Amino acid sequence: MTQAREKKVNSLDGATFDVLVIGGGATGLGTAVNAATRGFSTLVLEQNDYAKGTSSRSTKILHGGVRYLAQGNIKLVHEALKEKLINYENAPHLARSMDFVIPCENFFKQMFYASGMIAYDALAGFPKKYLSKIVNHKTLNAELPEVAEKHKDLGVIYNDGQFDDARMAFALVRTLEDNKGVAVNYIKVVEFIKEGTKIVGVKALDKRTNKVITIKAKCIFNATGIYSDEIIKLDKGEHEGTVTLAQGIHIVVKGDVYSSQKAMLIPKTTDGRVLFFIPWYDKVIIGTTDTKVSTVLDDPIPLKEEIDLVINNANNYLSRPIQQEDITSVYAGIRPLMKATSSTKKISREEHIDIADSGLISVVGGKWTTYRHMGERLVNFAIAKGKLPQKESQTKHLKLHGYLPEDKAHAIPLALRFYGSELSKIKDMQGFNNNLHADLPINEAQVRYAMEFEQALTLDDVLARRTRCLFINAAACIEIADTAAKIMQEFLGFDDKWRKAEVEDFTKIAKKYLISSYW
Repeated sequence: MTQAREKKVNSLDGATFDVLVIGGGATGLGTAVNAATRGFSTLVLEQNDYAKGTSSRSTKILHGGVRYLAQGNIKLVHEALKEKLINYENAPHLARSMDFVIPCENFFKQMFYASGMIAYDALAGFPKKYLSKIVNHKTLNAELPEVAEKHKDLGVIYNDGQFDDARMAFALVRTLEDNKGVAVNYIKVVEFIKEGTKIVGVKALDKRTNKVITIKAKCIFNATGIYSDEIIKLDKGEHEGTVTLAQGIHIVVKGDVYSSQKAMLIPKTTDGRVLFFIPWYDKVIIGTTDTKVSTVLDDPIPLKEEIDLVINNANNYLSRPIQQEDITSVYAGIRPLMKATSSTKKISREEHIDIADSGLISVVGGKWTTYRHMGERLVNFAIAKGKLPQKESQTKHLKLHGYLPEDKAHAIPLALRFYGSELSKIKDMQGFNNNLHADLPINEAQVRYAMEFEQALTLDDVLARRTRCLFINAAACIEIADTAAKIMQEFLGFDDKWRKAEVEDFTKIAKKYLISSYW
């Protein structure tokens, strides 16, 4: 594995591509897949791991955005609702529809939200399978057993989607590779190569070997999210900054805290946001917050006041308050938004595309639901600016790697569904029946698969993103860290010193996900 990676990196030194994408998150990977499927030679360089940052730390929903509808951002909602349905079609092993319940205090509130959901349905084209409806106490009582009685008089049910963000990223990496594209993680762009004032390539540092390689490219995209300003500074030297950072946190609780298979939306929290309860694996994600922050961190740290805000608002709707032992993980993500003077919760999630005098194309903003369309627009933008020749987008009906028809995909247990057609390969690998922990959806074969086919290099890669164990149960992850590291050690051919260091590094990361560290 390490030799194969070294050979791959060496082959890039001195190579030329049509398209170089800096950043391996939702936007970068969506752009790369769009470029590669048009026939452009395409490379993605990611300085950490794919989806390490914002793109693995979302609320895990595909949605038009009820809050954006309330803000009057009809264009964004319409686009997102269309893209949501495209995600269902192209990746049913990763995305599925889910009903969302809005509890209403009285008849007038119910009519208010119902009218909003009619507009939501209209923007989605009134899909028959997913139309909204109003419900009474009897239905709510059955659907929301753990919700307090005072919130179960009346309600509205609408439809949005659920997905696994990091697993979507790896499906995109594999789809890119299926279309002759190249992606490498742990490669950091450290310098732009220029002819006159125009960028023609990059120098990039392999963080695993400390080797610097040189790559030429006709068109370079800066899709680094929260690191966008750093890349722009590499180009311009001086840069005031275009990104505002907004942190959002989520808590993950045991399934018996909220056992419904329908999600719940609390329409207004004490800070004016909405709060979601999202069933995920056998747990429930509750979030999110919107806190302006000034520091970019690879592993953002939840603030106690954010955790208190989520728990207090959640408890207002639950018949039994959340206890510390109910919380199995807590995670934070930082959203890159266009700089504005308003509060971050009012800043649009629409992306902003800009081209510098040097030819560097930068994008800020956006959301997972619209990643495909964002990628299409970015490549179209490059074509319009003369950076690439005219070729039509091919992604609207592109099935992502691992695709299975919906009936076959949804017949697979949720904990393994995201592999799709790749599951048969994993079943044939050593250790498929060797589960590593009773409270985690991971077996030995998944660890091996992550290294052999998904470029996993660290324990964090395997337990946080190739599987979602760290987000599901942080304490259990710490318990299996050494076991998983031994499997990696054997596969990679490393010594005991490597294993012990890897376990120590991962444990430091995992402790940030323990609620006991904050509450």
